[in-house]
Amino acid sequence: MKHTFFAALATVLSVAAVAIIKGPSWVFVHQEDLPEEFLAKIE
Repeated sequence: MKHTFFAALATVLSVAAVAIIKGPSWVFVHQEDLPEEFLAKIE
């Protein structure tokens, strides 16, 4: 059970790391294309 938990945790952390690294730059680059509601959610 523990092994499964840690494997899932590692997956979540790696996905979160990628989202943190790529997220802000993606939003910055594509800001003009995004709808206002989406930008409001980020702030």
